[in-house]
Amino acid sequence: MSPRAGRLRAAAGLLALVLATTAYAHGVDLRPGSAQALVVRAAYSDGTPMRFAKVRVVNSQGKTHQVGNADASGRFAWLPDREGEWRAIIDDGIGHRAEVVVEAGAPAPSAARAPGGPPSQAPLARALWGLSAIFWLTGALFWWRGRRSRPVP
Repeated sequence: MSPRAGRLRAAAGLLALVLATTAYAHGVDLRPGSAQALVVRAAYSDGTPMRFAKVRVVNSQGKTHQVGNADASGRFAWLPDREGEWRAIIDDGIGHRAEVVVEAGAPAPSAARAPGGPPSQAPLARALWGLSAIFWLTGALFWWRGRRSRPVP
């Protein structure tokens, strides 16, 4: 194998290592928040819940805000993003349909991000990220030194 092919393989391996470790650098940050949700419960006249019925929520301007399904108890919840009247249109798909108008007050402020920088990662993920950075920097240094000290043909 030629020296150039060896360098290309090493560079490709290094690139693959960097790309693979980059995927572990992303995390999910979940924080509890408080908000005032609006909830509707759909039921038939005998009290049986309209299980998994289609629900469409419309804001006071007539625009669709959210579409989804009720749960097994016929409940559906959403977070309004403005004050005013909200309509929930419930349809079970077999001919039963209902509409309800709900008044929403001022939306609750979203949960503030706690100070302290980026979200925390698991200790093992941080250790792997640090090791991969060290190996990458070391490999780049050796490649640079090897390229610099080789005599020109």
